[in-house]
Amino acid sequence: MSSHKYNRSDQRRKREYIPEEKYDIDGTLIKNHAAFRNKRWDLKEIINNPKKYGEAIKEAQQYLKKQKEENSSLLDLESTRPWTEESDDLFFSRRRRGLVSWLIPTGSPIYYEFEGFYLKLRDSVNKGKVHNKDDCSGRMDKVRQEGEMLRHSLVLFQDFQAKKTANMKKKIEETRASLPITPFANAIVQTLLKNRILLIAGDTGCGKSTQVPQILMKAGFNKIACTQPRRIACSSLARRVPGKMYSVKIHYWSQGDDDKNLVDEAAHQKRQSETVKVLYEYTLQALKIY
Repeated sequence: MSSHKYNRSDQRRKREYIPEEKYDIDGTLIKNHAAFRNKRWDLKEIINNPKKYGEAIKEAQQYLKKQKEENSSLLDLESTRPWTEESDDLFFSRRRRGLVSWLIPTGSPIYYEFEGFYLKLRDSVNKGKVHNKDDCSGRMDKVRQEGEMLRHSLVLFQDFQAKKTANMKKKIEETRASLPITPFANAIVQTLLKNRILLIAGDTGCGKSTQVPQILMKAGFNKIACTQPRRIACSSLARRVPGKMYSVKIHYWSQGDDDKNLVDEAAHQKRQSETVKVLYEYTLQALKIY
C-alpha cells in the first residue's frame, strides 16, 4: 500500500489556479463556472496587492457611510461581547484556522487592540439607531452582517496601523536627527577606522548608547557590544533600538570582584578555577518599535 505524502504547496497551487474554460465530455470547450465563484476573503492577499488594498479601503468607507444612513441595526450594541462566538471562530480562532488568525489571533495584544478599534467604529456607525431583537430565524442574518462589518473593520484597522507606523517612523527619524551626536556620525566612523580606541563624552540623552551602535552597524562593523550598568537599563536599551539588537546577557558579580574580561591574563587564569555564580541570565531579542 503506497502512502501519499501530504503536500500543502500542491493544494495551494490547485486552489489558486482554476481555469475559466474546460473541456466537456464530448470534447467541446465550455465555460468553467467554478472559476467565477466568489473566492474566500483573504486579508493577506489584499494587503500585498496595492490595487486591491486601495479598493478595499474605499469599499469599507462606503460601507460605513451606508450603514450610518440606515435607521436600524441587527448588531447587539448592549452585549458585553464585541462580536458573536461564531464570528470569533471564523476570523480569529487558531484552532478553527480563522481568516486573520495569522495576524490577530484570539487573546493576543493586537486582538484586544482591534477589539477597542472595532467597538469605537461600531458605536459611531450605530449611534442613535434602534436595535432589532434577533430571534432564531434572524441569527444567521446577524452573523452575516457582523462578518461583513468585521471584514471592513479589519481593512480599516490595517490602514490605521500602517499610518500609525509611518507617523512613528517619521517621529523617530526627526528625533534621531535632532540628537547632538548625529552630526558626529561620520567623524566617529572615520576615527574608529584609523584608531582602536575612541572616547566619546556627552550629556545624558545625547545618543551615546542608542545611536552609536546603529551608526557603527550601518558603517559595516559586525562585532558590536554595548554594556549597561543595570539590568533594567540593558533591557530598556534593547527594546528602544529599532531593528534586531544583539543577544542580551546579564551577569551579576559580588561587590569587590573583578570582571574577568577587565583584568590581566594572569588574574584571569587564577580566577578560572573559581565559580562565578550567575544569578540571572537570559537572551532577549529586541522588539521592533515599528
